[in-house]
Amino acid sequence: QSYPFSTFCLLVVQCGPPNVGDGVLVSGQNFSFTAMVNFSCSSSHHHPQINAGTCLSTGEWDFDFTVQCTEDTLFLAMVIAGSVISAVLLIVLLIWLIRRNRRVRRQSPIEMS
Repeated sequence: QSYPFSTFCLLVVQCGPPNVGDGVLVSGQNFSFTAMVNFSCSSSHHHPQINAGTCLSTGEWDFDFTVQCTEDTLFLAMVIAGSVISAVLLIVLLIWLIRRNRRVRRQSPIEMS
């Protein structure tokens, strides 16, 4: 018996979900060959070790480790620097106010009755 259409098999290569640590968010739900997923972190001052991964023809991801979120040292440095600058400015403001208050008291003595 002859069939008008050829019969063929299609093998779909699947990588499965990528290995990710706590706080790592994966965007993309297609884990088959050539599929690409993006990584982000649930905390705004952390970033993933890599931003994206691709499923290879071998059924493996193009990275061979568990993606983790790491602290963004630049963000922490900016927070610390901002805190130090704010503290210094506050001290300078307080000194200025104290000196100004002393000058005002010397210039206009309070009359006693």
